[in-house]
Amino acid sequence: MADIKVLVASRGRCKGAITRLKNSYSEESYTKMPVEKIKVKRQHLKEVYADYNSLCAQILAVDPQDNDDQADVEETYLDLLANFDLVLNSLQGGNAACSTSRIKLPNVVIPTFTEVKQHLAALKNLGEPIWDSIIVCIVLRKLDMLTSRAFKMERDNKSLPTVVELTEFLERRALALETNDNIPVQNTRPQRLVSHAVATPSASAACSYCKSSQHKLFQCPNFKLAAPNKRLEFALDNKICKVCLSQHKRKCKYHFKCAECKKEHNTLLHGIDSQTTPSVTLLSSTTQGQVLLPTARVKLISQSGTIIYAKALLDSGSQASFVTQRVVDLLQVSPTKSNTTIIGITNHEKSVDKCINLEVHSTVYPFKINVNCHVVKTITSKLPQTHVDLSSIALPSNCQLADPCFYKPGDVHLLLGADIFFQVLLTPLEGAATTSSQRSACGPGAASPEQPSILHTSFGHVVAGSTGTPTTSRPILVRAKVIMQQLWLSETDWDSIPPENLRKMWVDFSHDLSLMEPIKVPRCVTTQGIAVHQLIGFADASSVAYGCCLYLRSIDAQGNIRLELLCSKSRVNPLRKQLTVPRLELNAALLLSELSVKTESLRVSSIDGFLAC
Repeated sequence: MADIKVLVASRGRCKGAITRLKNSYSEESYTKMPVEKIKVKRQHLKEVYADYNSLCAQILAVDPQDNDDQADVEETYLDLLANFDLVLNSLQGGNAACSTSRIKLPNVVIPTFTEVKQHLAALKNLGEPIWDSIIVCIVLRKLDMLTSRAFKMERDNKSLPTVVELTEFLERRALALETNDNIPVQNTRPQRLVSHAVATPSASAACSYCKSSQHKLFQCPNFKLAAPNKRLEFALDNKICKVCLSQHKRKCKYHFKCAECKKEHNTLLHGIDSQTTPSVTLLSSTTQGQVLLPTARVKLISQSGTIIYAKALLDSGSQASFVTQRVVDLLQVSPTKSNTTIIGITNHEKSVDKCINLEVHSTVYPFKINVNCHVVKTITSKLPQTHVDLSSIALPSNCQLADPCFYKPGDVHLLLGADIFFQVLLTPLEGAATTSSQRSACGPGAASPEQPSILHTSFGHVVAGSTGTPTTSRPILVRAKVIMQQLWLSETDWDSIPPENLRKMWVDFSHDLSLMEPIKVPRCVTTQGIAVHQLIGFADASSVAYGCCLYLRSIDAQGNIRLELLCSKSRVNPLRKQLTVPRLELNAALLLSELSVKTESLRVSSIDGFLAC
């Protein structure tokens, strides 16, 4: 299999060639060009597009996550091909409008049409099903462009075309063309009509938010500065397309994707249309840590012999197995019809009408198994939902992982139910845990409360279970200050989207805050009835920041001791002149001394002692 970078680069060259042909096209210049040169350009366009399709198929086989928008390239190719044909018809047959009545059916069309009718009749007599969509697609490719275009313009596009509808159209078309073949047509080129018009800004071109005619909604500075929920509310109230941010009744012709989450909406609507509450996958991350579900990297083989790797979830709580439609498309197989009702969590029902039989291969052992899978669009969210620190999991040295990337979030393409789960379980390997620190042996029941289990299966060793209680970084304010410092360093504007690394820092910070238990700090400090007062100060530093805090230790006449937080202070390491850790520790001590001076305003008769650490 060719290197993915080489394939992507080759595909980029093909797209560039199509774009150059599109930019060089001009009806005025092409009408003055020799016919043979136009034919050469047309043939070159077809060859380049064929190479583009072939490269896309190879890239998808290697990287199923490839998101190149083939629809835009296909639309450009078809428009350019149609323009070439119109120019050729105009140069070869005079008036394009009159040339339609002079067209004779090509030699290949009539016998092909006859053979199609014969084959359809044979299938009907044998009682075999007729796949209308496939047959219509094949026949339309055999027709000339004008006939194919006339069929598409004449029919109702709200439903899929049928074979009967196509054959009736071809019969009418053939009769009309043969009838008009004897009508004489003048070859004189009609006089070109030139019209002059003055363009005025239309209502659709004006910004619907600030009513300005100088820009559109997606360029409006006021709309960009509006709060995210206000942008969404405005789009919904005014029936504005979430993709192109304009008003239209039909389906949007653009295929824009959000630059942040890669979903089908405009980037200006990111964070309100795509960010919802975190999804729950059977068991999600809790305050006790994230729960890993057993996953394996399996191998599938397509009809053409291409090897496709997929991430499979081994689910002992499911009675059925599932596969995504994307994998079925890559395998180039046709699923069979079924009528099955799937009942999930909260007794939610969903009907599934397709299933397929797959041969699933292990990537670790010479093992394969046949699995009957129901075809669905998606199975679950990414697993795991957040990145897991691999260093916190003790893996035995002789474990061959079924999914080497089990700790990284990834799409699930296959779900293997309980019937498969218990078939692939194997006995644990001997001598898996070699040290006392490796508390997770390769077998069930060997996991500690803070370590997940490692199960031996025919696909390799799978890791499943709780990863233990997450630790929340302290102090909280310092992390927030560091994020603000990095934002300032990146020169991010107020209405701009911050870089991905800073967004991840903020998401991790907010996620840790949600996991952290509430902290209660009594802020009422009293000195009445106290016999002894002591100030205790702490100061510390790291390469990122330094800080200090001050406590008041009080002892009353009965000998009861109270310890209360007075105040604290923190600073981040300056960016322009980075300080070393020893110098930062000295700064922390200085900050503590300055903070202790401010406590002189306390209404305390005397301080009996001061301790600094």
